[in-house]
Amino acid sequence: MKFQNQQGTLCLKGKKEILKKMLKQQFLSYIPLAGLALLLILSWIYLNQSPKGLDELAHSALQERFQSVVSDYVKKNYPSIHQITFHKTWTENTPDPNHIKIYFSYSLTIEDDKADSEMVMDGTAALNRKSGSNNWLLTDFKVTDSLVEFSKPLVIKAISEEGADPSDSPPEI
Repeated sequence: MKFQNQQGTLCLKGKKEILKKMLKQQFLSYIPLAGLALLLILSWIYLNQSPKGLDELAHSALQERFQSVVSDYVKKNYPSIHQITFHKTWTENTPDPNHIKIYFSYSLTIEDDKADSEMVMDGTAALNRKSGSNNWLLTDFKVTDSLVEFSKPLVIKAISEEGADPSDSPPEI
């Protein structure tokens, strides 16, 4: 079957092929959009089915209790430490709902006969929930960075120091 127009004859079969190509191009242009929609749906399902972490009140309570436990331990075992101050303490949920990671920064004031000093420490700790309860076990405690600052300068004498006047020097180690 042929159609006549002013430009000549066109075959009906040719129009069908052109129409099929156009529809195919339009269909192919929607594939990335469909893939994106599928990705969004799957991620939404995953997020809603993943285990939930602790709420803010639980994190706050764990941070306060962690600070208290560390302070009590340090004061009990190191009597020369007179003050412990926490500068930062924050907790993070992990993929395992029974595991919490703690990051901390604190300073210790050490007083002894020769000099006073302050030690600043940063570190991490891990808490694991005891199965079947709301008790947490401190399973890992790492100090990753520390700094010691002396309030009074210290003098370290050389082995062969000549002519040094010991009356005008700071305390010695």
